[in-house]
Amino acid sequence: MHDIGTHHRPPVRGHRNLTPDFADFLAARTERGANTDILLVKAVVQSWRHWCRERAVARPDVRVGSALSAAGYRVTNLKTADSEAVVRGLRLRPEAPLLALPKGLEPDDVAALGLIAGELARVRTVEGYIGVGDTLYQNGELERAAGEYLHLAGCGPEQRAEFPAGSPGLFWPWLPQYWKPTTPRGDNVKGASLAVAALARRLRVGGAA
Repeated sequence: MHDIGTHHRPPVRGHRNLTPDFADFLAARTERGANTDILLVKAVVQSWRHWCRERAVARPDVRVGSALSAAGYRVTNLKTADSEAVVRGLRLRPEAPLLALPKGLEPDDVAALGLIAGELARVRTVEGYIGVGDTLYQNGELERAAGEYLHLAGCGPEQRAEFPAGSPGLFWPWLPQYWKPTTPRGDNVKGASLAVAALARRLRVGGAA
């Protein structure tokens, strides 16, 4: 996951290889990122389709990977399907719909959701682990990390003592130094926030339900 700057992508409307609608989409929904930022072209396709639906635009026949390459971005695996290609130096601007809580939640449910959202926001803004970087985790790393924290949260003191900071369980996906348990409640919040990040990643890349 990468911490990126705040430079916005300049308009590309005038490029001869881009349709006006796709150029408008790039100007409205994308930002220039660092050269180390990697984004699935499939995620750009999903955002492009959503943008067209919002504006009732009859989506033209745009080969998104080729269009991004024409706009000056480095796209790899361009000869394969867009779903297998990645683009460097580009990030999507977040679409931030308001969260409408359904009826039936109890006060403690809402409080728990607030703790989870707060932890995920801290990870995004303070530690710099942004959603685009989560796209790289294609082998269940986020889900496994969530499971390890949630499992520890349910353990008693003796079992918890077997997995101190730096000594994760068997299914921990990253280096041991990134294993940082705290308290049962804290580990519950960490695990739940990782689970949310995993689901957000699936939504972002348009993965199977």
